[in-house]
Amino acid sequence: MNLTTNQLATALETWAASVLGINTVEHAPTRLQEVLPLVICEVKGDRRADRDDQLPGVATFQQTYIRARRAELLLMVTPDDSWAATQLLYGYVDQLASALLEPTLGGRVHTASPYYEASYDPPEVQYADGTTARAATFALTIGEFTEVS
Repeated sequence: MNLTTNQLATALETWAASVLGINTVEHAPTRLQEVLPLVICEVKGDRRADRDDQLPGVATFQQTYIRARRAELLLMVTPDDSWAATQLLYGYVDQLASALLEPTLGGRVHTASPYYEASYDPPEVQYADGTTARAATFALTIGEFTEVS
């Protein structure tokens, strides 16, 4: 399973949306408020190496490299009640952390690291249309084998 970067971003959004029961969109919405709660994925890094510390137990084989990509899921909810919105985001991160223990993310990727990093800072983001959303990020690493040519 060799995913393009676009395919990986879509697979991660689909995975998170299915775990959390929230929305994902194919194209940027005109009004963010209409699609909240929402998850958006951004691939932040891509590297080829013979090993990656974020992918424990992924053995190195002769004539094989690991392609490791770091992605961030941006989780957004309506901020009407900031305390309740924050509690909801805490629950989303807990759910994703538990679901991440299934390394193929439901058959969507070759392997996902069980390691992750979540951040609740900044607590709110503002979209181009002026909509404000309470937000959290969930960073993870995805790996796949690539052959040495």
